[in-house]
Amino acid sequence: MELGKEYRYESARRYYVARLSVDLLGDHVIDIAAGGLFNRLGRCWTLPVSTLEDGIAALVKIAHVRQLRRYRLVLYTDFAEQNKADYNSAHSGAPIK
Repeated sequence: MELGKEYRYESARRYYVARLSVDLLGDHVIDIAAGGLFNRLGRCWTLPVSTLEDGIAALVKIAHVRQLRRYRLVLYTDFAEQNKADYNSAHSGAPIK
């Protein structure tokens, strides 16, 4: 579990996405989205955490609860790398490092 990574869990009918990030004020937060796979119902919310370590502990707890509820991890995305690739493909200038 790391900062800037997104974890997507799915069950037979539902999804749950959690991402640990830093907001514009420099505070650590967990962004969560959950809803149905076959309908447009769902919601998003943000959980503030006091430190990076607390955020990682919260992600581990989320993973444990998802496993107990028969969800499986289906997607793991590294947003830092994805944002670099998106920027580099959209701009003809020098790639960011």
